[in-house]
Amino acid sequence: MQIRLKNLTKKYDNGAFKAVDNISLTFDESKLTVLIGPSGCGKTTTLKMINRLIERTGGDILFDEKSIDEMDRINLRRKIGYAIQNIGLFIHMSVFDNIAVVPRLLKWPEQKIKDRVEELLELVNLDPELHMYKYPAQLSGGQKQRIGVARSLAADPDVILMDEPFGAIDPINREKLQDAFIEIQEKIKKTIIFVTHDIREAIKLGDKIVIMNNGHIVQYDDTINVVNQPENEFVESLLGSDRALKGLEMLSVKDNYIKDFVSINAEEVKTVGTALEYLQKKEKSYAYVVGKKGILLGYCTTKRLQKKDKHDDLIESVIKTESIQPYSNLMEAIITMVEAGLTSCPVVNSKDQLLGIIRFKTLVDIMGSFEKSEE
Repeated sequence: MQIRLKNLTKKYDNGAFKAVDNISLTFDESKLTVLIGPSGCGKTTTLKMINRLIERTGGDILFDEKSIDEMDRINLRRKIGYAIQNIGLFIHMSVFDNIAVVPRLLKWPEQKIKDRVEELLELVNLDPELHMYKYPAQLSGGQKQRIGVARSLAADPDVILMDEPFGAIDPINREKLQDAFIEIQEKIKKTIIFVTHDIREAIKLGDKIVIMNNGHIVQYDDTINVVNQPENEFVESLLGSDRALKGLEMLSVKDNYIKDFVSINAEEVKTVGTALEYLQKKEKSYAYVVGKKGILLGYCTTKRLQKKDKHDDLIESVIKTESIQPYSNLMEAIITMVEAGLTSCPVVNSKDQLLGIIRFKTLVDIMGSFEKSEE
């Protein structure tokens, strides 16, 4: 669904203050558009006017060229998914009942609701059997946020509004949630309007970026164009990092990892001696070790294995390692590898199944190509 803002205005204090000042833009269908700017710039006010949590002072908002004035306010909100920073789960309701709120208001049959809840929990990588009947107090912050995202998708809305949905999550889980959400959006292709104050989050998630200041739109364009061609000094200061680093933030691991790696299945290779024979045959000094269903367990090295008895269990010699997901960006990959002291990093999916590896040298070469393009 396409959403168009036409001369949208919101005034306070009898017109003395304009929180949003005569803005016009079109949010592309099936794309994720990020609204970003300093506190008080009008981004959240704009978002809330779209589902009429705040009524506009002037202008219009059109859904597929139909004014929201022609739509029932309650029905409009039920057709728009909404996720916020503090999640807003009902603490006295189970996960199932929290997700089922809007479908029940829409009088869906209970079996259809149950099927939808299970489908959504799987989509946000939570096991329905384990989580469906838990209560919010029994969930971690990241799990609560995933439930919040699932609830916003419950009635299969065409439009989803998100107001700093990952803002209260710690940095590590925030990156994981961002990765998961990118993967979800690739599957569902919804029209999403996403408010954030974090430029790195905006670059990572946004197909397009709207930069706002003092109630006005300063720049609106595809993310790559905003990064490479900032409109003015205000946009440049908001973007911050140099071009090489920003370039890494726009590229994903999934397009740059390789599948040429050596792995050992611990379900089949159970002893140190057998693993050593395998490594020697492959003429490799190390290999990643996977378990049931290809889940990454870590890695082993010939040097470490040679110090063990050949009859020892291989699992006891596995070294744990950091990993990264395919929807992470290359900036996150390089940070992970530098902090862990890795020259290559395993790439795993949301179920921790090993997909491939990304090499530090690859990241350095890509960063160098951005630097050369600036010369």
